[in-house]
Amino acid sequence: RPDGGYSIRVTDPAGRLIGEVGEGNRKDIRNAVEAARAAEGWGSATGHLRAQMLVAALAGLGRISGADASRLGNAAGLSVRNDLWATTIDQAVRANQPGTVALLAATAIQTERWAGVPPAYLFRIVRDLKAVGLDFEARMIAAEAIARL
Repeated sequence: RPDGGYSIRVTDPAGRLIGEVGEGNRKDIRNAVEAARAAEGWGSATGHLRAQMLVAALAGLGRISGADASRLGNAAGLSVRNDLWATTIDQAVRANQPGTVALLAATAIQTERWAGVPPAYLFRIVRDLKAVGLDFEARMIAAEAIARL
């Protein structure tokens, strides 16, 4: 969305509307460049890892069906771990403890780069935050992981 809130209509040669483009000013362009620079890590991650993280985020948010999540997860080599951290966050979800789930999620993402977070952890974090009513936080973590990978 451009800062000024204006857009330019884009039409085909017959004059039919095919879309709109934001009419930006200098600030809009600067913001777009800054956002692109912040997302530079995406290009350095392997395609395999990007696919795993994308499937994990979408499945955790419930944006793809269980069958599709399973099929895509298998194709991307995504496996869900059952270690002490996973068992603990699952217990916090069952006890409906949003604060504990948020704290455990935060501990799991304490790495220098998103590439250090296992895709299975991203899936659990997003799914479990959503399960305890922290939908906004789940969406933000999923978006952050994908944008900064």
